[in-house]
Amino acid sequence: MISPVVYRGEGMTLKSYLRSVRHVSTRSLKRLKYRDGGITVNGERVTVRYMLKDGDEILLDTSDLPEYPGESGIIPVRLPLEIIYRDASVTVCDKPAGMPTHPVHDHLDDTAANALAYLAKESGEENFVFRSATRLDKNTSGLLLVANDFLSSGSLYRQVMAHTVRKTYLAVVRGVPADRSGTVDVPIARTAAGNVMRTAGDGDRAVTHYRVLSESRDGSLSLCAVTTETGRTHQIRVHMSHIGHPLLGDFLYGEESELIGRHALHVSRLSFLHPADGRTMEFTSPLPCDMADLLREYF
Repeated sequence: MISPVVYRGEGMTLKSYLRSVRHVSTRSLKRLKYRDGGITVNGERVTVRYMLKDGDEILLDTSDLPEYPGESGIIPVRLPLEIIYRDASVTVCDKPAGMPTHPVHDHLDDTAANALAYLAKESGEENFVFRSATRLDKNTSGLLLVANDFLSSGSLYRQVMAHTVRKTYLAVVRGVPADRSGTVDVPIARTAAGNVMRTAGDGDRAVTHYRVLSESRDGSLSLCAVTTETGRTHQIRVHMSHIGHPLLGDFLYGEESELIGRHALHVSRLSFLHPADGRTMEFTSPLPCDMADLLREYF
């Protein structure tokens, strides 16, 4: 159940408001319409033809209980996952390196989803459903955005498609790019191995922007701020390797390093529009210890 929203204005049907202002999809609207108490105005159940008046309080029941009886299948496990922000619609957490985003065949109880399932159970939530709006590789650390209900999930998905969910990464790469800032616009495709990507003319379009922030004292490493226009698997790792500057510690697209035990990539900034009221939300995360130690010692 999301928090009530007070409508300001006159002369708009509830359906028009939900579709044009709240961006509720046809499928989500249908779920709300046929749920007992799914849509109420001023505490009363109404149809979507209701004409809104200034000051009306709108409440949408977005709980998963009627649609998802029983468990979601994710094992609740107490894990070290820092919650940066949480309300009825969204959760922003700071995922450590080494933790997968969601369960896969060899990681069923050590993921961000497991940690959030545990927090949901502790707070009395009966049917937890994990809806990650952004996803991070297991060894990429930083800010992760999760939708807390089906309505918010739909809104955030549309924002991801429209590129209004924005992430800034900090990456330590080998060498110093000749161009201190640049754009890599090179398609990416899967290899036969499936979990390894490659640049390929017949692949999906992928666009990455980078900017060198600083370089190590010996010129062997650079700290870069990186943003993407597309969300291909391993995109930043593939593109930085493509231009000759793979991420430090990236064994797939570069080589392992004694300086760090994983690829040096961290989501340091995240912004999006709140699904319930459209306000801009922005969060930051400091570098984790392994990357911060690198900078202190070599930069």
